[in-house]
This record gives sequence, C-alpha cells and structure tokens, in this order.
Amino acid sequence: MVGVAYAIFYAHEEPPAPPGYAETQGPLDKGLLNVLFFYDAVHYLRIAQEGYSLEETPWFPLYPLLIRLSGGTAASAVTISNICFFTGLAAIYRLGRRRAVLLACVSPIGIVFSAAYAESLFFCLAAWFLLFLREKKWFSAGFVAGLGALSRPPGWALVGALCLSALHRRGRAELGAAALALGLAALYPFYQFIVFGNPFMNSVVSEAIFSRRLMFPLWGTLHDVTRLLSGAFDPGMATVVCLNLLGWLWLGAGMVVPDVAVPGALYVIFVLSFPITKPGYMHATHALLRYACVWPGAYLGLARACRTAAWVVSAVAGSAAVALFVSLLVAYKCFVF
Repeated sequence: MVGVAYAIFYAHEEPPAPPGYAETQGPLDKGLLNVLFFYDAVHYLRIAQEGYSLEETPWFPLYPLLIRLSGGTAASAVTISNICFFTGLAAIYRLGRRRAVLLACVSPIGIVFSAAYAESLFFCLAAWFLLFLREKKWFSAGFVAGLGALSRPPGWALVGALCLSALHRRGRAELGAAALALGLAALYPFYQFIVFGNPFMNSVVSEAIFSRRLMFPLWGTLHDVTRLLSGAFDPGMATVVCLNLLGWLWLGAGMVVPDVAVPGALYVIFVLSFPITKPGYMHATHALLRYACVWPGAYLGLARACRTAAWVVSAVAGSAAVALFVSLLVAYKCFVF
C-alpha cells in the first residue's frame, strides 16, 4: 500500500496535490517522507516543536509529546507511527490470532498507519486495552485507557467502557483502574483550563473551525444518504461519500465480538455523534472510514465473521482494493476519507 502511494507520487514531475495545498497544508516536495506527511501531520509536528496554540487544541497531546521526546522531526513521527502499529498487532494476535492480524494488515487505511498521524498510536493503545480488559488486568487497562484519551478524542470511549465495567463489578481493583483512567484522561482538559481558561477549548475550536458538533449519532449518515439519493453530489463527491459510508462495515464488525462489544459500541456512538454540520458542506460523515478502521475490534469481528477460507480471501481482497484506492488518494494529497 505504501509502495503504491510512493510509485504514484514519484511518477509525476511535480508532486501532485490540490490547488493551494502547499500554502496551508505543509511542505510539498519530493523528499522521502513527503508522501507520509500531510494535513494533520503539520499540526502534530508544530505542537511537538513549539507547543500549543489556541487553534491547535483539537489535536490531542500524547502523539506530539512522543514526537518531541524522540527528536521532534517528521522522521521521528513516522517512526513512532510504524512502531505503534506493529506493537498493536502483537495485541491483535493474542486477541484474534493470525486471521485478525492479516485483516488489520490489509486495513483500508493501512497507509495512514504508516503516516505521521495519531491513528497508529490509538490503534495500539485500544488493542492493548481490549486485551487487558479480556485478561482482567485492571491496572494496565486503566493506564492504557487513560493514555488513549490523551491520544485522540474517541479515546474517552475506552475510559467510559472501563468505568461501566467497574460500576458493574464494584471491585476495588476495577474501581481503582477506572479512577486511574479518569485521572490520566483529565490531564488534557486540566491543561486547557490552566492555559486557555476552558477545559473543553478543543471542542470549542473544533466546532468553530471544522463545524463538528454533538448530534444524534445517525444524523450524519442520514444526511449524506439523503443527499446522495437526491442526486445532490457530483460523481467525485458521491465516490467520497460512499467511501466514508463504507466505514459502516468496520463499525458493525467492531461490535460482534461479545467480550469487547461494550467498548466497541461506545466507540461507535462517540465517532458518529460528531458529524460536520456546516450548511452545504459536501458530506457530514467526513473521515468515518478512518475512524471505523482505526478501531482494533473491527478486525476481531471480521476474523470471527469469516468462517471459511473463501470468506477470508474475499474480505482480504475487498479490503486491499479499498486500501489501494486510499493509497492513490494519499499520493495525490486528497485526504478525504
């Protein structure tokens, strides 16, 4: 997948990108890492090097902190992403064995797992959280859940799942783990309160810049399907919408494994509750495929559903086809999935 993106990118005399990309979205050159460095990566690296500004509060702190600690460069960002992905695969193997690992390796967003993005970090933390939860290693689960909430907003789903489990069991270890997770997760809101005067400044800025707002979970999907059926999208945008809605396959798969279904359900509710509500915007479910495929439970569910070799081959082929298309989009800096 990465090789396809590089081949397409370097096949052009001038690096391909949408108009105005270099002015607002980072460097555009034929440097070795440019293929894996785009859009949000610029913000993560700037936070790592210079600290937070008000406009960059929507990007959570754990990934830029790791970048800063490992050198503060694009190369260190890409290295961290790849290490996190393969570390996450170790947990996936223990949860779902070889079939789940295979499906994760042909993920539709596979190239993003190698890019300077926080997806690999969250994938790793969430995978180990699910493993610790299954093995009832409560302290480890609480620690990883708290880190997950410091890596990306949906990480709060891990904290919520642990709190629900603690309230159900009411054991000392479970309640202690939930308290640990909440304490770690609260560090970023506390930082925002001290520096910017509002513990939820990231949500305020995200709504102001991206028009992401708390809504009924199905609002974004219904909005896009209605517009798609009415013919409101041109063919290019219809392709983007279909690609995003394809994420529902992975969202659904993430809720079919019984012992990890609760975290999966909370994660799904969380990511579906913040659509883009800007009037006339091309699609409300922007990045749904990326959010769906970063959840490790999706690959456990797919592995469970593929009961025969033929189903495995079909799932791998279909997923890989989408992954190659996404790699093409990344090569052209069209990060619209």
